[in-house]
Amino acid sequence: MRNFDKLRGAPFEISTGIATFLSGGITAFVYWLPAITVDNINNRMMGADLTARGVNFRNTARQIYRTEGVRSFYAGLATCVLWAFPVNVAMLLVKRILRLINAEKARQ
Repeated sequence: MRNFDKLRGAPFEISTGIATFLSGGITAFVYWLPAITVDNINNRMMGADLTARGVNFRNTARQIYRTEGVRSFYAGLATCVLWAFPVNVAMLLVKRILRLINAEKARQ
């Protein structure tokens, strides 16, 4: 959100609410882009047969790549971003409200 403050006074200045909304959405995407690959590999490992040998992160990733390609690593990304977008927006909004009411000073 700090970088959105640099737009103050510019012809394309955005409101604080829009800045919070965009920041939450961008944060959701930036977090889940690398995390979804690890999550997909981990889910495959947890769903593997218990008697299977050689089930580890590298072998599972290699198997996914060979059988299904790169797109399979990002399966579910859209769903995660759509879920995380409003969650992150709400988190940033609550943080901003708490800062406005000086919640930190009330704790001391």
